[in-house]
Amino acid sequence: MQPVLHGLALALVMVVGYCTLVLQPFPVLHDYPEWMYQGWLAHHLLFGDATAVSPFALSHYPVPNSITHFAIAVLNNFLSPIAAGKAWLACYLLYASVLWTLLARRLHSGCDGAVNLLLMVTITFGPGFWNGYANFQFALLLWGTYLLLMQLRRDGPWMHLLLSLLIFFAHAAVFIAFAGLVIARVLLGRLSWRHLVMLMPTIVLFLWYLAATVKFDEIGALNALGLMEWVQYKVYSVAKQGYFHNFILSDGSSLLDSAHGLYLAGVGVNLAVMLVLGMWLLHQVWHFVRVGALTGRSSAYRALDARAFALTLFTLLLLFLLAGKDNFGVVNLGERFLIAALVLAMVCFNYPVPLRRLWTALAAVGAAYTMAAILVVSNLPVAPYAVVRSTTSSTLDGAIGDIYANSRHKLFNHRIYIYADHGIWLQQPGPDFLPLKHITSFVVPRPQ
Repeated sequence: MQPVLHGLALALVMVVGYCTLVLQPFPVLHDYPEWMYQGWLAHHLLFGDATAVSPFALSHYPVPNSITHFAIAVLNNFLSPIAAGKAWLACYLLYASVLWTLLARRLHSGCDGAVNLLLMVTITFGPGFWNGYANFQFALLLWGTYLLLMQLRRDGPWMHLLLSLLIFFAHAAVFIAFAGLVIARVLLGRLSWRHLVMLMPTIVLFLWYLAATVKFDEIGALNALGLMEWVQYKVYSVAKQGYFHNFILSDGSSLLDSAHGLYLAGVGVNLAVMLVLGMWLLHQVWHFVRVGALTGRSSAYRALDARAFALTLFTLLLLFLLAGKDNFGVVNLGERFLIAALVLAMVCFNYPVPLRRLWTALAAVGAAYTMAAILVVSNLPVAPYAVVRSTTSSTLDGAIGDIYANSRHKLFNHRIYIYADHGIWLQQPGPDFLPLKHITSFVVPRPQ
């Protein structure tokens, strides 16, 4: 059975890769066309003629959300803007396939195929992928790489310095997870203080970024939620990590508008995944309180510091619970901490057999659905939402509401065409530049 599950994970990668890299004129993944556009601008600012993109400039401070923009800028030296974006996405798919296979086989002997599939469906093709959060998704892979290097005993001080820089420039939330685990290991005597010293350059960059971007007088008003709204938001954030993903098509309708029963079944799958996650976490907490260790049987588990893992995991979950809807300019920052916690738990914790079997069955169904859904979507015409260009709404929520006006389905959706105009523009760049939709990288509007 385990080879079959490994094969299903590989098939999922190949189908999604074929659809996004071959069938589509460019990867239609929410934010990703915007990142390709900013990578093209960064190429001119870093390696070409900056006067050709005179409305834009480079930031004067380090920005965590940058690794994808820089990589695409470098690739633009050899490839067209669209080909560069596709090449970087191909690197992501290959990296994820190799990493999760290695981790599953080294840490989960006997159920490695199941763990590989779980990681592939939950992390590689989780909501962050469909939302086009390329920087965050690469940060998760770097986070998993650190966990692998720990098991291989290849996590020396200089490796900590390299990974801290790479993770920081990928995503700040994952860097917080990485730094938290390193600090916990140092405090518990598993690492020397030299490892902590190696984090100092990156921490200085992080503080520089905060000082340049965060208005500290606004920290007290971080989009606080009422109790019921908070409960709904957190429950939905966990349920989003399930394997059902609906897509809002370019005309505003839902992919499953004519298959409402299938949509309801998908919602049920996500709720079931949330239930399994909750039961698994409670099992881990109960076991840790009872015996002071994570559940695990292999020597690989005993070689890792269970207390440092537990402390980091609980800290990330606490940050998830405390975060509001929009903190420091990041939408649902808490979800980023939740997913980083899931990577840590899924890689380093053991799985009770009944829960693992149920979880794997749900993942197999989710993988089959994802392959079918992406094939359908990839054969539809690519066009931006007309309502985004013509909406009179002054807020993002208003524009999103207009997009959903034609859909009967409001949950577990991905607005994959929202920045399709950026991908269309990159196919044949015009004389008039598109405005930046997200000023969260090192490419910024030139000060007037």
